Amino acid sequence: MPSQDGVPIGGSNLGLKRKKINPLWWKSISLFLWRAVSLDPNDK
Repeated sequence: MPSQDGVPIGGSNLGLKRKKINPLWWKSISLFLWRAVSLDPNDK
């Protein structure tokens, strides 16, 4: 899986950085998806 900055996964330092960035990414993605899924049925 390519990283957003275009840096390949491999180094332990990169892995640690990615692990710290991943939760933020997932939070925004899940929030966006949850909002879209929640708004769709609840709106009508």
